[in-house]
Amino acid sequence: MGVSREKLLAVLGTAFLLSAGSGGSGVPVAHAAPVPKEDLEAKAKKLDELWNDLMANDNEKISLAMFRLGRTNDLLPFLKAKLKPVKFTEAECKQWLKKLGDKDEKVWKRAYDWLHDNNPLLVLDFPDIWDAIPEEGPGRKRYAILNFAGDSADSVGTWEGKFADDVELRANARMGGSGYTAQMKKAPDAPADTADGGWSLRTDRNRLWSRSWQRSKLAIRMIEDIATSEAVKALQAMATGHADAGPTVAAKEALERLKKK
Repeated sequence: MGVSREKLLAVLGTAFLLSAGSGGSGVPVAHAAPVPKEDLEAKAKKLDELWNDLMANDNEKISLAMFRLGRTNDLLPFLKAKLKPVKFTEAECKQWLKKLGDKDEKVWKRAYDWLHDNNPLLVLDFPDIWDAIPEEGPGRKRYAILNFAGDSADSVGTWEGKFADDVELRANARMGGSGYTAQMKKAPDAPADTADGGWSLRTDRNRLWSRSWQRSKLAIRMIEDIATSEAVKALQAMATGHADAGPTVAAKEALERLKKK
């Protein structure tokens, strides 16, 4: 009785799978074709775009980014590579605060982004932060923008040219003297709709510090949903950060929820 074509293909397919990697038993060993470099670069670029979308000031955009990241293969390794525990010293923080007023755009933006990821209030009292930034130059103005708006360095351009460099710091009486207001003066060449104003600055280390922390907390939630042993290890690593840092707290809370499942 003859063997049908379908059964023959099934038998050959099984033999192929059993022999793959065995050194050969008369059946060719399959080797996956390498993924073109261009495709890998395009995928990495797309993932980075989605990662940045998690910092958007748009809930719909954030939700879409989370959905698309959730459908990504190897999501956990990607998130582990992006997330770092919030850990730094007082001396390290003061160095970055000093660079915030640098004339070199690359230098001050790097400092700004570091401070965006790491809240100085975790290791310094507010007056000490202010004193660590040179009075001359735009450093204090940039810190006021970061503290008030919480945006990344790429977004500073929308504020940078509107206000003069000299910022007057005042104790905020409405907060019982525990808070501060940055009196921002309109720059001479600022847009017509710009006005002087007082910005209430944040001095509470437990509050959401920046859009970077927002992104980290969303990524931690995605890792929690993966819920594998490797995911737990990733959360444990994030939980080693400064006790009052938002991402650290989020990681500890995620671990507690997983324990109850």
